[in-house]
Amino acid sequence: MFLEIGNHERAERWVREALANKHRIMGFGHRVLKKGDSRSAIIQQHAESLSRICGDRRLYEIATIIDRVVQQEKGLYPNLDFYTAVAYLLMGSHVSCTHPSLSVHVWLGGVPI
Repeated sequence: MFLEIGNHERAERWVREALANKHRIMGFGHRVLKKGDSRSAIIQQHAESLSRICGDRRLYEIATIIDRVVQQEKGLYPNLDFYTAVAYLLMGSHVSCTHPSLSVHVWLGGVPI
């Protein structure tokens, strides 16, 4: 999703069109955690720090715009995977490896890998 959007100028339009077309925005909502996952705020801080260290804030900026719009429009909060995906992409994780890595991460209870 982040790579498809490409830059923060396209993010708000992309997410609003996706919501208008009833598409799911991956990384949002949780059937138990209705007010969000406290771990998400922690990984968001790490994703922001990592984007600063890498000198590439593009993915983080896209994520924060998506986060804001989805909260405003749908009342949904990001789950742990949303900002974790930003961190993995910033660390150079190949997209095909991201889902298995996230699965292991969640299986371990969110313990940093």
